[in-house]
Amino acid sequence: MSVGVTGHRDLAPDDVAALYPRLHAVLASLRHATERLHAAEAVNFAAASPVVRMLSPLAAGADQIAARAALDLGFDLHAVLPFHRADYRTDFAAEPDNDAAAAFDALIARADRVLELPCRRGDVPSAYALAGRATVAHCDVLIAVWDGLPARGAGGTAEVVEDAVRRGLPVIHIAVDATRPTLLVWSAHEPHLLQTRIEQTASRPLDGFGVDLLVTQLLGPPRDPDERAHLAMFVGERERRITPRIEFPLLLALTGVQWPRLTALIARPYLRDTIDTGTPALATWRAAYAWSDGLAAHFAQSYRSGHVFNFVAGAVAVLLGLSGLLLPGVKLWLAFLELAVIGAFVINTRIGIARNWHRRWLDYRQLAERLRPMARLAEIGIAQPERRSVTRRALSWVDWYAAGIWRSIGIPSGELSGDVATLTAAIVVGELGPQVDYHRRAAAVVHRLDHRLHRAGTVLFAVSCLSCVAFIIAFFVDHAWTVANAQAFVALSAGLPAVGTAFFGIRVQGDFAGTAARSEVTADHLLAIAAALEAVPPTLARTADGGEAAARAMISDLGEWRLSHQQRQLELG
Repeated sequence: MSVGVTGHRDLAPDDVAALYPRLHAVLASLRHATERLHAAEAVNFAAASPVVRMLSPLAAGADQIAARAALDLGFDLHAVLPFHRADYRTDFAAEPDNDAAAAFDALIARADRVLELPCRRGDVPSAYALAGRATVAHCDVLIAVWDGLPARGAGGTAEVVEDAVRRGLPVIHIAVDATRPTLLVWSAHEPHLLQTRIEQTASRPLDGFGVDLLVTQLLGPPRDPDERAHLAMFVGERERRITPRIEFPLLLALTGVQWPRLTALIARPYLRDTIDTGTPALATWRAAYAWSDGLAAHFAQSYRSGHVFNFVAGAVAVLLGLSGLLLPGVKLWLAFLELAVIGAFVINTRIGIARNWHRRWLDYRQLAERLRPMARLAEIGIAQPERRSVTRRALSWVDWYAAGIWRSIGIPSGELSGDVATLTAAIVVGELGPQVDYHRRAAAVVHRLDHRLHRAGTVLFAVSCLSCVAFIIAFFVDHAWTVANAQAFVALSAGLPAVGTAFFGIRVQGDFAGTAARSEVTADHLLAIAAALEAVPPTLARTADGGEAAARAMISDLGEWRLSHQQRQLELG
């Protein structure tokens, strides 16, 4: 669990004396609740003791007191500094408390990570605002030592609280006045209302039961048995390098859309590119992304191939039945073949349902795309991925797992590069550019496939109509010949529409036209974000806004895609 803190600096001596035990009590209750959850849900967590960490800008006053209390309780300390540490230290020279600088040095020495933002002295309030934004981006719950008054300028406690509330983060409000109760301010208290401001958000007194419930909602796996079953399925997955179901790649090849690659049959090792690359902090993310992406590709091909097989098998069964009209001497054998094809149809469907191709594809693809932008967002320091909205729907295992991976990344450690232009270019070129290209290519492939299947189906229906017209004309021109060949006309006029219907079914079930349209819209959106980032000289805040907007765009596309596909199960009828 990551606990952030924001609070006032200019506290009265009596308030300072009363604040440490209050912060210590809240942090201790959070730690103990985390440990109880870990014990209760041991099957879903690593065996090691749970990690609890404090994120603090280490400003004089509440920030330093909270950091000291956290360290006394065994928390890790992650410091979020608005400036380089030596530059930031000069701020404490003006503090009434002469010990503030020494306390800062002592806390920095004990910090596990220190993020130093590349802010300039010319705009100190904005620098403090960015430090607050970074704290909110990387914590699960924010402790606010706050007098409850509105913001009196940029970078203050009230502004950080507003940012947390707007993003759906729970805020533990510890009033400066020790006689007032500690409150939990959280939009999840009223999940059906849109709450983006502190005065709109419901608050409740924080007690032991409330802390346990808070920690369970933040860190606990989904309660729904179905979600838990699919989480267990994902955890137990093995690498699936061989994909024997190649009907969909063959369809792409036969329609001239895309020649099949060897990777359609034998995938590369999922974790091949994750060994000895990047920083240790990103190792878990890299492995989780590669694993979910590889599994998603496998089950996508299996599911799509299963649908292609079923539609083709249905058409073949009809053709075999009609062939008995043309070949009466082998009608019994054709009946056996038709029965075998129908049996293969049923078996294919049963296997697809039993192995959950559809749900596994949707879940694993959604997880991979949720994880994809995290490394780049973490590199920015103050950005974060879209949080699951506890006010909108029940927790899914994908939400829970993605949140855990983001939590494991944590803040970057060290001095963030002052060259924001280079960071922005890396996002535009390294993240947005490849995604735009991917969506353009994907849209082109499925659009061509949809168009060619549509054209083939149209031709088959046209030929069927022409055969009917030819039969009518022949009936009057040469009645005897027409009667003698009537069975062939019946087979032709019934068989061709069956094949055309199979093509139509593949198109509808695959939603190729809709997929192409959504990919084009997403590509245009990402291109617009890239253009906006390049239009003016970049700032760290603007770059973070662009990175978050891109992540939201991709998640929005993913949500529409899942909604479109989740009702398209393999079925017998």
